[in-house]
Amino acid sequence: MYERTPAKGKTAHTIYVPSREMVADLQRYYGIGPRKTLTYSWPGLDGPAAADFLAGYIDGDGCVGIYRTPKGEPFLHISFVGTVEFMADAQAVIPAAGKLHRLTRCKNLAEIRYSGRHAWTAGAWLYASEAARKSRKCQTYESHVTTTRPAWLVLDERRERVRQALASGLSLRAAAAETGEHLGTVCAWKKQFTER
Repeated sequence: MYERTPAKGKTAHTIYVPSREMVADLQRYYGIGPRKTLTYSWPGLDGPAAADFLAGYIDGDGCVGIYRTPKGEPFLHISFVGTVEFMADAQAVIPAAGKLHRLTRCKNLAEIRYSGRHAWTAGAWLYASEAARKSRKCQTYESHVTTTRPAWLVLDERRERVRQALASGLSLRAAAAETGEHLGTVCAWKKQFTER
């Protein structure tokens, strides 16, 4: 294992495996071979094991960043790349709506992007375990979700307070008074709650 630091850049770490037996084991047991990003297939995981695996995968072939909306508000972004087949299988286990994009610069390469609300949901799933929370990219995620209150989150919290007030048996008028919401808003939200 060695590292190098270019004049303008961050330190990069490389693992060199000179043993033919170890190389064969990496390929046989883990599917890791030359040009892995262009050939790797989904290892058949789901649940917490899939979340931990993908958190590590994103540390290597992904991005967790905070960007700005056109209005200057910060928003969370999580993305990663892999083969088209790998990405489809990964997308099926992540409980958030990500957008899959084919990358034309490389044959059989795609990227999944989660932004805003969907990145919060994906991140909560990815970084649920204590081990996953130790990564630098998880620290970016946690720093954002613990210090930022986007408008959609505030609205979700308001809706949830109204839903709970109505579920406790309060009338529309009493729920509006207790939550500080306009009666018309409470009526509209109640209709949404019953339609779901």
